[in-house]
Amino acid sequence: MKLFIVRKNVDQQRKNPRMKTVWWIKRDFRITDNDCLSTASKESSMVLPFFCWEKEILNQGDYSTFHLQAQWHGMDGLSKSLRNRGIRVRVVMGNIVEQFVLLHRQFPFTILYSHQETGNLATFKRDLAVKKWCIDMGIEWVEKNPSTVIRGGDADRRRLKLRKSDYRIELPLAIPDFDHLESVTPALSNPQPTWEELTCAFPKFAGQSISSSLVKVDEKTAWDYNQKTEHNMFDNHRSNIEAWKRIS
Repeated sequence: MKLFIVRKNVDQQRKNPRMKTVWWIKRDFRITDNDCLSTASKESSMVLPFFCWEKEILNQGDYSTFHLQAQWHGMDGLSKSLRNRGIRVRVVMGNIVEQFVLLHRQFPFTILYSHQETGNLATFKRDLAVKKWCIDMGIEWVEKNPSTVIRGGDADRRRLKLRKSDYRIELPLAIPDFDHLESVTPALSNPQPTWEELTCAFPKFAGQSISSSLVKVDEKTAWDYNQKTEHNMFDNHRSNIEAWKRIS
């Protein structure tokens, strides 16, 4: 009976033109070809990008300064891209469910979008806790999975998914149109912490500096590198043609 009521409430919420949505950013630090952001922007009147530096995840033994720096660069670049387009971002630290509880009191969202993460046991247990909270609150959690790696899946499920939609042959999604979205209140916005603020907040990383030997992994850097690589490949191809002509 409870599941029926939750389903009915979700259907009613989707018909509400003033639907409030949260895009939970996990590791998808991009605005291009992002199914979560694209769908949320189309179906909602207000979208709040949300990222949490989770103490339970950062304190895991397999999480190092390498991972911290990569995520920090990725989130920093994403925050700037969204701000440049008039979208406020909320970045917090702590336990993810506790942060969702605090956020929901200020911003009673009805839909939660995220990509389906296939990480370790810690992220799996974290997701189970989020799922339980969403069910209890009557919030629909939509997980997007653009890969053939399916949590709890098998070969038959992967083949069935690819028959329905094969992302490998689909065109990348464009940057969403944000013009129709209502702005969230400034009080909900929380900036990305500086590297010093982030490392000081977690004793495990206290005193760690940014490594200059690690390549930045934010979206802009990735695009710049891709264009540079394509340009070099074109130059090499043209050089090979000229050399072949000389030999001939």
